Amino acid sequence: AGTADLLPRRGRARPHAEKSLGTPDAGAHSLALITRAVHGALLDHH
Repeated sequence: AGTADLLPRRGRARPHAEKSLGTPDAGAHSLALITRAVHGALLDHH
């Protein structure tokens, strides 16, 4: 959610910069989901 107000300067969203305001960055969102999954998996193994 923290990336929703940022204008993309690189990557695929760059041509849609103004239209993308208010939408969280998909890459940041997917990385957060992956990080949570890995964290959960590591906690289960200890």
